Amino acid sequence: MISFKSDAFPYAASTIGLVGRRILFVHQGGGLSGSSQSLYALVMGLHTLGVNCSVIIGQCGWLEAQFKKAGIECRVMPLACWGRSAHVPLQAGMVARFLATLPSDLTRLVREIRRSSPDVIYLNTSALVGPALAARLVGVPVVWHVREWLGDDALAFVNCQLISRLANMVIANSDFVASQFARLGTVRRVYNAVDVTEFDPSSFCKEQVRQELGLDPARPVVGMVSVITRPKGHWVLLDAAPEILRHYPNTVFLVIGGAPLPEGYDRTLRARLRRALGRCCDQARAFEEDVQRAGLTPHFRFLGFQEDVPRLLTAMDVLVFVPVAPEGFGRPLIEAGAMEVPVVASDLGPHREIVMDGETGLLVTPKDPRALADGILTLLRNPTYAHRLGENARRRVSTKFSLVDYVSDIEQVLEQIRL
Repeated sequence: MISFKSDAFPYAASTIGLVGRRILFVHQGGGLSGSSQSLYALVMGLHTLGVNCSVIIGQCGWLEAQFKKAGIECRVMPLACWGRSAHVPLQAGMVARFLATLPSDLTRLVREIRRSSPDVIYLNTSALVGPALAARLVGVPVVWHVREWLGDDALAFVNCQLISRLANMVIANSDFVASQFARLGTVRRVYNAVDVTEFDPSSFCKEQVRQELGLDPARPVVGMVSVITRPKGHWVLLDAAPEILRHYPNTVFLVIGGAPLPEGYDRTLRARLRRALGRCCDQARAFEEDVQRAGLTPHFRFLGFQEDVPRLLTAMDVLVFVPVAPEGFGRPLIEAGAMEVPVVASDLGPHREIVMDGETGLLVTPKDPRALADGILTLLRNPTYAHRLGENARRRVSTKFSLVDYVSDIEQVLEQIRL
């Protein structure tokens, strides 16, 4: 969980003219993800400074609960979304649902925008085409924060053109994502951030956390923190595990995260039908079954969805983050770095902007189990080297991915949007 203190920010909203401005934030999901955490951090940072913030999200879940707990106005309503990206291939059903729901969703969105009367609408992720159209119909300026790599094909270029035309300002969360808009106009890069006062290794005792988890302090612990899907690289780690276990037979693979399914999905007719046909309802279950088939269940610990990520990172010797397709950023990399946990990441997308290979972590060939195993073994065999990488990573996160700079940079973008 992200915590905020008013004295964490050495300036006030009034210094850049945001007092009295109303900002409506829109996000398509409701669960815990990198994009939802980044949105929560931004809204809470601005709220702490006295900016008038309200939120619309497309699903119930973690995000709604956190905003309501913080006293932020948060409404859940259907959103016409276009969710295609490098991790989400184009499907006929996606197009059909978007077109079918667009008229009714636009009507609701226009009504809600007029009711809340914002000065600026802030769209969080590239999927929010419907809300962007609604904002244009009402005449409210749009700041569009793109947090995904949309691909390098013709459809991705068209998608980027649409975003550029509908937005008054585009923000990208990495230079890699910003490169999609290089020929389409101005885009501002603002890196995601982490609160290093929350992700503080001195706040936890590794031995105590391992004891609480029932882990032998002497056993190597290799962790993953992510929703469990094939694009995130869990199966690459599964294929690498035998080679790691050949050298360190008592290694534990700690898997934190669940499946990216809407709340209540397991009770839907579709989920019941899939279970009746003997098919997994989500990839988390499929991964556990493949671990069992490989005979590696004794070496894998599945903790499911967890909020106390800083504490759980403390238990790890190495964090693995190896998506098989480019992502927009890779939040676990800066969270692990803040906790001085060395990382092994796929050399893909924006990871070179986050991880300095050989200095704050290791970058390995994507989709290559042997390369991943070699990277993990390098760190397990050289604990002094691994510790130095972790210390370097925290220093880098503190200076390049700080929460204060993240909120300040986006404040400056919002201030540039003139009515």
